[in-house]
Amino acid sequence: MSERLSTCLVEQGIEMPRSEVWLMAHGRSASGDLEVAVYDDTAGGAYFGSVRVPIGFHNLDVHRRDELVLLMWRETLKRVVARFSTDPAAVDRAADNAHRDDYEVPRHGPWKQDRSRSRRMRLGGGLHDDGFLHLQLEIEELRGDREIRLSDIMIDSTLGWSFDQAARSVRWESSRVGEGGSTPNIIIDGGGGRFDLDMDSGAIRVTGGFADPLPIAPTGPAVPIGFRFADEPSDHV
Repeated sequence: MSERLSTCLVEQGIEMPRSEVWLMAHGRSASGDLEVAVYDDTAGGAYFGSVRVPIGFHNLDVHRRDELVLLMWRETLKRVVARFSTDPAAVDRAADNAHRDDYEVPRHGPWKQDRSRSRRMRLGGGLHDDGFLHLQLEIEELRGDREIRLSDIMIDSTLGWSFDQAARSVRWESSRVGEGGSTPNIIIDGGGGRFDLDMDSGAIRVTGGFADPLPIAPTGPAVPIGFRFADEPSDHV
């Protein structure tokens, strides 16, 4: 969501002395709400703040979590922008444009054929609700019944633009000719991960990548959670 919002902010042409806002996780919220503090100091060319997450946030359904996170960014950015007497309403326009019912938009990289021209592959995936890129390799046979194979999921970084980098880095590392045809290996830069195609079984083996993210499945009933700034009274939502 934050990357989609960033794109919409650029479209609004908001001019600021610095171009980045970082919210760092800073423990648990005691108020029961999603809670943000915006700092006066800047470092490394960015505006900084902290966010505290309440107990039970993971019990909310994905749409309510999305709404709260978008609200958090909307109000935080409006506060930062207002300090410089620019146009806070531009943030509202960007947030309205960024809103959607489903933020998990699948993406696909370009097809790449092997040396024998007998098969091709491409990388698919996208940012998921857990905050990580989920990548999957698709291999299509170009002869016969054009069988399609899909790999297991590889976990990559938390940056949406990393998908484009990963999709470009996928390549046929080798394609030597042996009994039964070519035996390609596929490698992807990023997280030390790679995909290997077993020509005997047709399986695509996934190795490396990032560790699986912590599960965010509900563990109890959802309770109402709002958003507030840390310097506002506890009954403000």
